[in-house]
Amino acid sequence: MSTVRRMRKVGLLGGTFDPVHAGHLALAHAAQTQLGLDELRFIPAGQPWQKPTLRTPIEHRLAMLRLALADAKQSQANGHWQIDERELQHVEASRVLIRHPTYTVDTLRSLRQELGQDVSLIWLLGTDQLVNLPTWHDWESLLTLCHFAYVPRLKTDGQTYVYPPAIQALLGERTTNRASALGESASGYFFSLQMAPHAISSTQIRAGGSAWHQLAQPNANQASNLLVPQTVLDYIQQHQLYTVAL
Repeated sequence: MSTVRRMRKVGLLGGTFDPVHAGHLALAHAAQTQLGLDELRFIPAGQPWQKPTLRTPIEHRLAMLRLALADAKQSQANGHWQIDERELQHVEASRVLIRHPTYTVDTLRSLRQELGQDVSLIWLLGTDQLVNLPTWHDWESLLTLCHFAYVPRLKTDGQTYVYPPAIQALLGERTTNRASALGESASGYFFSLQMAPHAISSTQIRAGGSAWHQLAQPNANQASNLLVPQTVLDYIQQHQLYTVAL
């Protein structure tokens, strides 16, 4: 009786992390527990072509992400969570970000070159990103490089997202409800993660602007402190980030 060889499963969570927040960490934890990841890499974006106006310097975004992951490792023993900095291209002497677009497909090709063809790569994303997948650079190559594990989300008005025909077709052909299937092949499947809704985004947090200082007051609503880890909130205040809505 033949047995199916299980590949090492590496989860990939990309984003600007401007700032990293509870929704990012909840997605990472859901993927970790439901997919049985061997490793999870957080990939901060260098200069994503669909977000050409990043305002927060990379050193701050990276520092906040390091703080958040340090907290997660202490509280949940997620020692296999790490930051992958391949998209952060700097001038070596001054650490000034080189302003040219970064594309997910290039990041995946770089990871394939590093890790080889016998590793399952699983890109994590939300429905809001999945519906826009056909706008990604060379998007039709993505499923040859990775799986996609996504979290169903509602729009801000409570309505469901409508998938474009190309995505509907792919979901119909390539969706699996077996997490183990993502460890049996290196790429090519969609998997729907189960996760409680998090009505939070980095854009909403940045838009809080000068209201940030209220979150640290003793009488502040304690639920507000869950938007970002406490160490990240302390960092935001220390460096006076997001004092003006962006």
